[in-house]
Amino acid sequence: KPLGSGQFAEVYKAVDEQDPTGKKKEVAIKIEREDKTSSREMRALRDLQGCKGVAKFVDSGSKKASPFIVMELMKANLADVRSKIPGQRYAKATTGWIGAQMVDILRGIHERGYVHRDVKPSNVTLGGNPSRDDAGPSTRTLCLIDMGLAKKFETTSTPANTGPGAFRGSTTYASMFAHAGDEQGPRDDAWSLLYMLAECHEGTLPWRALKAS
Repeated sequence: KPLGSGQFAEVYKAVDEQDPTGKKKEVAIKIEREDKTSSREMRALRDLQGCKGVAKFVDSGSKKASPFIVMELMKANLADVRSKIPGQRYAKATTGWIGAQMVDILRGIHERGYVHRDVKPSNVTLGGNPSRDDAGPSTRTLCLIDMGLAKKFETTSTPANTGPGAFRGSTTYASMFAHAGDEQGPRDDAWSLLYMLAECHEGTLPWRALKAS
């Protein structure tokens, strides 16, 4: 069953009939149209296994020259959930709950030496059991998905400015440093989280109405 599609990939819901527990579990299959980000995402997903709020890696491979990744199936993302709320705004308490969980999730990812580079509401889903047992996704926890842009970062106090370079991320939520072409690090994920939380609570961001120059 199709779940969604992006610039480089399509995501489907499927059933894993070879689960070690013997149960038929629902999984998500991400199929790349081209081998643009699959290698990076698979490596990051493997390296980050066990981190709070990171989907469980199930399998990977290639079919008809299209690489795919099989992972734990999550529930709705925060952007879709917010779109169904009157006023499209989360309450202050809900926004605080989201922020607290996301700080913990990002801390764990950063401690493994990775920066996500695309923190935004559509990449944060309900589900993601922190204990990683067989209970499956829970609406009481969050999960940060789409590791296609995740990469190892330089372990210096301040990421080096590499000058104008290829932009990575989503323009609406990217930090000022990312827009300037700086090498991204944990601070940039933190800025993206701040913008995401502001939008969750206010319903929009001031620059959404601006056209790209």
